[in-house]
Amino acid sequence: MATTMVHVVVILLLGHLPALPETAAGESTEGQVRTGLLEISLTPIEVLGESGAEAISQQLPDDEPVEWQIYVPESYKVDNPAGVLVFINAIDSGGIPYQWKGVMDAHNLIWIGANDSGNDFPVAQRMIKAILAPQVLAQYYALEPERFYVAGFSGGGKVATRVASARPDLFKGGLYIAGSVSWENNVPAQLDLIKKNRHVFLAGADDFAMKSMKKVYKRYKEAGVENTRLMTIRDYKHRFPPARYLGKAITFLDSRTAQ
Repeated sequence: MATTMVHVVVILLLGHLPALPETAAGESTEGQVRTGLLEISLTPIEVLGESGAEAISQQLPDDEPVEWQIYVPESYKVDNPAGVLVFINAIDSGGIPYQWKGVMDAHNLIWIGANDSGNDFPVAQRMIKAILAPQVLAQYYALEPERFYVAGFSGGGKVATRVASARPDLFKGGLYIAGSVSWENNVPAQLDLIKKNRHVFLAGADDFAMKSMKKVYKRYKEAGVENTRLMTIRDYKHRFPPARYLGKAITFLDSRTAQ
């Protein structure tokens, strides 16, 4: 889908996202907080209401359930709101790699990724599902909006850069793993917000994507986006990074809130 159409879809979505609740129930009907690996399936109507779902129905059928895979740290507590890492994969599973769970635990982050959001699906659909993800979690958990991050791997990393540029008001940081794209035309209208957020470009030194990643990183720096880091893994090719590198990236994103 052309970039212009993607932006139109995002603008439509902006006006229909309900405000995040000040607090979330965070409990099941039995009064127990649900943690660990979970799946949530909701239709756009259930997330946005009828009018909101209608606005994006050409890209995402309003009555067709979207499945999100979620990981909630066992240490999650309602009185200590969690950050959110929205992940866009290159394949059709939104599940968390097993070795990354400890990073979510250490940083009090809830992982959420949509199924059927891989490279074979339209960019607009993938973006919409990512933008909806925090709203889905807010129905069940207490969240910290200043720690909403979007991330992606390979083709998902390219979509994540689009999401971070389109919604810098929602996502305060972006992690682009082995894939990224820059602005096709002029710098975004929301460049001032993008500058306030933090961005990590992460790939292996031997990854075929590294050359293009460096170009996008340079474009960010030339545009004055100083809160940006390029992380390289030696002797590493095109695959998910080890957990310690993910942890370093999250620490950099979190340093925004420590200022």
